[in-house]
Amino acid sequence: TEGNQFNVRKITILGNSSTKERVIRREFVLYPGETFDVNKLRRSMRELTILNYFSNITPDVQPVSDSEVDLFVQVEEKPTDNANVSAGYSERDGVIGAIGFTMPNFFGNGQRFSLDWNFGYYYRSFSVSFTEPWMFNTPTLGGVSFYDLNRGGNYYGFTEHVTGGSVRLGRRFRWPDDYTRGDWIYKLERSLYDDFE
Repeated sequence: TEGNQFNVRKITILGNSSTKERVIRREFVLYPGETFDVNKLRRSMRELTILNYFSNITPDVQPVSDSEVDLFVQVEEKPTDNANVSAGYSERDGVIGAIGFTMPNFFGNGQRFSLDWNFGYYYRSFSVSFTEPWMFNTPTLGGVSFYDLNRGGNYYGFTEHVTGGSVRLGRRFRWPDDYTRGDWIYKLERSLYDDFE
């Protein structure tokens, strides 16, 4: 026997010490004022889990009257940033090294920023990228990237210099279902080769 239907009076987010509340709320498919739907709650928790910003997500539904409930969502932040620094010596390149870091939740805004720099005498590379998954507060992804590569010398037999970048746009769709998304990438690259032996 079905019980009474309940409306969601309010949704409260707890425990988000780093991630901004709007980043969490925009992943919900269950909203205040709607009829409480367990499937929508499960879908909302799934979308939050996919973000990979939290080690634990606990929803709690509290009745406040015969027709309304409040939803409390307790999240536990986890470290998401990654940095690496390395150095060494190569007979071909001499002193070599690498510096890089990735921030999947850039300053708690849900944006992604990454930078990588590799260096040696005959080989050097640099790349940087930035992605905004919710442009203009809509489920539209925008991203840009830039990279520069230099390598050459006796080991390669030529000199190579590659510079390029890309622009990416993505969008979530509602058809054929709201799990569908499309991505478009435009890439431009300039390559120079010289000093052939």
